Amino acid sequence: MEDTVLEENFDVVVIGGGIAGVCAAIAAARHGCGVALIQDRPVLGGNSSNEVRVTIEGASAGGRNPFARETGIIEELLLEDRFRSSLPRPVNGEPRPNWDTLLSEWVTREENLALFLNTRALEAIMDERSGSIHAVRAYQMTTEKEYLFHAPYFIDASGDGTIAFSAGASFRYGRDGRQETNEQLAPLRADREVLGSTLMFSARDAGRPVKFVPPFWAYDYPTDDSIPYRQHDHITAGYWWIEWGGNLDTIADSEQIRDELLRMLYGVWDHIKNHGDHHAETLELDWVGSVVGKRESRRFLGDHILSMNDIDQRPAFPDVVAYGGWPVDIHPATGLKAREQPALQIASPGLYGIPLRSLYSREVPNLFLAGRNISATHLALASARVMGTCAVEGQAVGTAAALCLEHDCLPRELASEHVQELQQLLLKDDCYIPGVSNQDEGDVLRGNPVTESSHFGPLEMVRTDKAIPLDERRAQMFTVSEPFIERVSVWLESEASEEVTVKATLYKARHLTDFSAKEAIAAAIATIPPGRKGWVGFPFRAPAEPGGVYWLALDDRPKLAWGSVEQNLPGTLRAEYMSFRRLWLPKPGCHTFRLTPQSYPFRGSNVLSGCTRPEKGPNLWISDPQRHLPQTLEIGLFDGPIIDTVYLTFDTNLDKLVAFGPAPECVRDYRIQVFDGTSWVTVVEEHGNYQRHRRHQFDPVRAKALRLVVLATNGVPNARVYEMRAYRERAEAEPTSEGASGGEGAQAAAEPEASPRPPDDVV
Repeated sequence: MEDTVLEENFDVVVIGGGIAGVCAAIAAARHGCGVALIQDRPVLGGNSSNEVRVTIEGASAGGRNPFARETGIIEELLLEDRFRSSLPRPVNGEPRPNWDTLLSEWVTREENLALFLNTRALEAIMDERSGSIHAVRAYQMTTEKEYLFHAPYFIDASGDGTIAFSAGASFRYGRDGRQETNEQLAPLRADREVLGSTLMFSARDAGRPVKFVPPFWAYDYPTDDSIPYRQHDHITAGYWWIEWGGNLDTIADSEQIRDELLRMLYGVWDHIKNHGDHHAETLELDWVGSVVGKRESRRFLGDHILSMNDIDQRPAFPDVVAYGGWPVDIHPATGLKAREQPALQIASPGLYGIPLRSLYSREVPNLFLAGRNISATHLALASARVMGTCAVEGQAVGTAAALCLEHDCLPRELASEHVQELQQLLLKDDCYIPGVSNQDEGDVLRGNPVTESSHFGPLEMVRTDKAIPLDERRAQMFTVSEPFIERVSVWLESEASEEVTVKATLYKARHLTDFSAKEAIAAAIATIPPGRKGWVGFPFRAPAEPGGVYWLALDDRPKLAWGSVEQNLPGTLRAEYMSFRRLWLPKPGCHTFRLTPQSYPFRGSNVLSGCTRPEKGPNLWISDPQRHLPQTLEIGLFDGPIIDTVYLTFDTNLDKLVAFGPAPECVRDYRIQVFDGTSWVTVVEEHGNYQRHRRHQFDPVRAKALRLVVLATNGVPNARVYEMRAYRERAEAEPTSEGASGGEGAQAAAEPEASPRPPDDVV
């Protein structure tokens, strides 16, 4: 019997089923492409899967960058996981029972997506005339089937870039030389050192003393000094610093690296169990990883190479489609064998953009890149490699591939000719792109008047949990709603035995993470009596732009301390000046402040601001918590457009992912109503929501006004909504003025109300 090769035809072929590949495949499929997702493991998720068990991190950088969590498909997945789970979010090494199944469910429920697990992509079959990939040859190990996947577009999200390498795409391996990249922290000359790999474990409490006999081949770490600088007091899950192999080839030497990591892992566990007092008498290993978590290997070259300078300077790329914010996270190449700190983390001064030109190959015309194989220097990848960032890269290129198919163009052409369309489509799908706002001409709500039943305010922080010494210059940013700033007051505490004079300087910012202004718009000086604790007012009497963002900086005065809380308040940000880097770094929490006149930046008009997170302001409607739900938002549509689809974006607290269950801030129950010129018609009634981004379709209706009625949330006492959009997306259906049926959560109900303007007490 002759072996046969199964030939499959798709629009897009995605190689690699990690987080980047999953998001890329789902995005392309949702936009109408026939997609093949090829994964060489039995489960999806890559480093986040139960085979490796690395926690998904991203631009929020463990809370250093407020309101920075990635949205879009990855937010859907994380919210679904937290809603289904009864366990807190796992840390590195801990089991995540539902995660692998959830990823498989999200992929297989897409009608246009075919999943091929246990399938190794072996080589690219090239079109010699165009230099493009014609097909990918693959082998499914469990079925002994060989495939040939044909497609006009390919996305390599395999980590090591197996198909990109096979296709002849140029790449770099190792650290780049400073002479070429002009990166201050790069070595003078290029070398072959990369970030190492890690092997995880987990342990459980057996409830009785349990001995551990190490394998004879395990390393011996008899004292804490044997593993210097490695914290190991949390001992029920694995350590990211059990790392090694950055001085080898993480592809060619991968088997050796795994075996060496096993020697280290069992040696560390032997140290915990048998050396010193770690209170581990009843603990036992219940899982040891066999698949390493790899950080770095090949980095393929695109038309732009993302660098650490891009992270520090944050240029406004015209083709920005994704973003990052994790620190430049540099690890010693020899990992645990290095007698030095296991990581040097250089925080970024805010979120930075990633251009589309870094997400495709510059030689292979139809090849996109996503994940840790993108076009970046070693130092830039030390930030951009984390899975949250990889997820938004994946969604960006999956969507880009769909647009390439629509326009019959290549990635390079898309980046230069259609990138604004791509950006708008990503925003519509709840992705965030720094500096890009909703300009979608199809959204009929843009530019229309908004009326809210109530709003929260004023914007201020009058509580103090602790006072932070002014040992460095410190700053507080805020949003104003009036055309002038009369005074800013702050809570200061003095430990000085004499008077202290402190200067406050007021600056204008472009957005909530922009502390780059050099020229002040006003300054004021206050004298603090010895030992005083209380409010200090700085009179500025400065003109201001309503809706603008401003920041107050206090000079360093070590004997003074500025009141603060750990809470991150939308529309605000605090920062600390790092003198050795000569830049301001955002910090979690909020300093105390009061504005005169008071600011009320949480009005209903924010739902049409074009941005769905705090950026140039809070961009969030928050109703008054003193006025009970229901609360309403109404948008006048006096041209009477035909609509059949509404998009809603709720608040799921992008500052902190909920431990389990739904986010308390998220709207749970709501109605969408349309005023057809005669009465209000309920076209959607939804109960039990816990997702941030919702799309509702109903029969087309000519609308004179649109109303959202928030009936209940998942915990907080007020409504919180970032955005509303409305479209006509089902052009084949005829409009009706008699309500709607079908669609997600649709329910027809007419309310006899002649005016599109609700009275104050309407529910």
